[in-house]
Amino acid sequence: MEISFANVQVSAVIGVAGLKQIDTLTFCEDILGQDNKQARRFIKSVGFEKTRVMPEGVTACDGMTEGARSLLTQMQLEPEAIDGLITVTQTPDTLVPAIGYILQERLSLKSDCLIFDLTQGCPGFVLGLFQAAQLVSAGICSKVLLCCGDVSRSMRLKRAREQVQPASLGLFGDGVGVALISRADKGTLHFAIDNDGKYHEVIKEANMGYRYLLSAEKPNIDEVLNGTYIDGTVLADYVLERVKSNVEHLLAKAGMSYEELSYCVAHQANRTLLNALAMVAKMPAGFMPFLAKDSGNASSASIPLALSECHESLPELRNKPALLSGFGVGMAVASVIADLRDTRLLSPLYL
Repeated sequence: MEISFANVQVSAVIGVAGLKQIDTLTFCEDILGQDNKQARRFIKSVGFEKTRVMPEGVTACDGMTEGARSLLTQMQLEPEAIDGLITVTQTPDTLVPAIGYILQERLSLKSDCLIFDLTQGCPGFVLGLFQAAQLVSAGICSKVLLCCGDVSRSMRLKRAREQVQPASLGLFGDGVGVALISRADKGTLHFAIDNDGKYHEVIKEANMGYRYLLSAEKPNIDEVLNGTYIDGTVLADYVLERVKSNVEHLLAKAGMSYEELSYCVAHQANRTLLNALAMVAKMPAGFMPFLAKDSGNASSASIPLALSECHESLPELRNKPALLSGFGVGMAVASVIADLRDTRLLSPLYL
């Protein structure tokens, strides 16, 4: 699906992550038992020199709360100004109630604020933007808060302390992103979204949900300990084919070319995959930067966290619109062309 929403702008973005960073080389050597050569080869491939972890006991909802409060304060907005709230996570505090209601109470949002909670991972930020853009463009809401992210690193560390150290700990970091989407006199968000449930088992949480609880045949031990099962080969093939196609359709719909855009800020899956994607999609040099070497793969928060942490090193964001692309769980690809020239890209909040 390719669709555009007029008179909508991303007014502000802030990233939230843990102040604590775990050195990937030390982790690979001391915890995984890799020798120095193996560890350095791994880091060169994935690109994550460090990963960020939230303080113990801090949840995704906690990070969203702090990020939203900081954004509202810096934008000089009272809670009453927000008439829509969207949350996106795959590590919620509770399944019932959905965390949007927890956030509503914590942020003192008004009682008629619309609340939508999405269960999604890596494509989640752009899918949340899509939901927010619908509400604003239709005149239903004037200001929507989008809160997304996960505590994947913290969850895996806890499981690792209890049992074993899964290798996926070298990839994932904790992160949250908060964005304010507002009605504007000008500005259009152009979206392209593709889903393919045929690949729904490529990335999955094997030890969550009623299917697992009711099943007599439990998942294998690696799936249980790692939390998230990922078929890396199928995922890479899917990304290189489907993200390329998705972006090409989006550019055609918007009547734009790479030369008219500043950057592609993509989901920070890993450096090798982003480099390969940029090559097959024939993107200009430097157009799809890898921005997560000191934070790790932060799931749905990777795009807003990258914008918050790295905007000063991306000067063209102030000169041309940007392409944002998230891909993964589902499988799904969601991309958007967004003009961020007037967006407040706030410095990250580290907990």
